[in-house]
Amino acid sequence: MHFKSSEMEEKETEGGPAREIIRINIMQTSMNLGTKLGLCMIGTYILFLAMLKAPLFALLSGPAFLGIPVAAFFLILTFRNRNCRQFFPFPVAWMISIMTFLFATVLSCMAAYLYLRFIDGGSVQAAMSSMFSQAIETMGSVEGVQPEMIQALEQYSQWFAGMTPLTLTRQLAESQLLWGNILSLVIGIATARRPKTGIKQQ
Repeated sequence: MHFKSSEMEEKETEGGPAREIIRINIMQTSMNLGTKLGLCMIGTYILFLAMLKAPLFALLSGPAFLGIPVAAFFLILTFRNRNCRQFFPFPVAWMISIMTFLFATVLSCMAAYLYLRFIDGGSVQAAMSSMFSQAIETMGSVEGVQPEMIQALEQYSQWFAGMTPLTLTRQLAESQLLWGNILSLVIGIATARRPKTGIKQQ
């Protein structure tokens, strides 16, 4: 599939302004940017796994997850500045953002599934269940916490412990796609650039 967009740049000539058309392969661009963003996501997963074994890594894991939208923004902004200096319409910026998150999700979730299926051996779920148990115990010792909240957390812990690598990966993919669709709209608005309409007269 081949998507194209056109950038119109006006230049002064003897016969009037000329237009230069720059074509963008949206699919190829999104795949390239999505691969880079997907590698960033895989890096955050590695930090998350390290955090489960050593809580000190939480100081890096949290900012890394929050940095994914920032990384996506700068990837698309850098592409725009290099290839579309005069005109980068919102529909194109939005489409590239959406598909960048899509390809990043595919790459990162494939890596997550392979790890959970063949390497992890249930250690992630065991570590998360331990964290849930500690949270439930802490909530039980605090006055004023409603029993319904504790019961809901217990049910969620049991549900999480019973998930297979495939269902875990599916939940991860759905979450990433949801946030990707929301963030792509913001990034599309932030990186869009309207053409300059004024032309200097000599």
